[in-house]
Amino acid sequence: AFVTKDGACGTGFTFVVTEDGEAWSTGLNNVGQLGLGHVEDVLELQKFKCEWLVCNDPVVMLAAGGQHGAFVTKDGLVKAWGLGTSGQLGGGDERSHANPHAVPMHRFDEAPSFHVVMVACGSTHTIVLTNKHNVYSFGEATFGKLGYGGLDNMCVPTQVLCSAVHGSPATPLGNILMVSAGGHH
Repeated sequence: AFVTKDGACGTGFTFVVTEDGEAWSTGLNNVGQLGLGHVEDVLELQKFKCEWLVCNDPVVMLAAGGQHGAFVTKDGLVKAWGLGTSGQLGGGDERSHANPHAVPMHRFDEAPSFHVVMVACGSTHTIVLTNKHNVYSFGEATFGKLGYGGLDNMCVPTQVLCSAVHGSPATPLGNILMVSAGGHH
């Protein structure tokens, strides 16, 4: 039986995760947003290839953006794929990828004592939440949507900080339990 535990929809495409931690996708795929290693549209659900997943590390949740996606595995790894022109894949560049690529964990200040527990994708940005309740964002920064205090796109995960008073030192947000993203927010 095919029992899903999570799903997400992007612009013309759909992802699902089964109870067994398998990731599947279908739909529009012009920039590799299905994560299947090619750029042809798919009319029925296709399973992600094992070599792109850590096969002993099931997918626990996933997210879909405008033309990209990301998932979190049971061991707290995050991988992203699809359109990367604003840095929303978190790999340090603005390249697109048709198959899932690991978001380099060494880029996070907390490494190696943490893991990712949640991911959210907006149209052209990605947000992750760690088990330490810290938030990191990457991708397009217009309107300040990355929350780091600037308007420059970020191609690597950047910690979201806050300051109680303008000009005071910024500190981590604190006990964040969930992240979400929209088109431009």
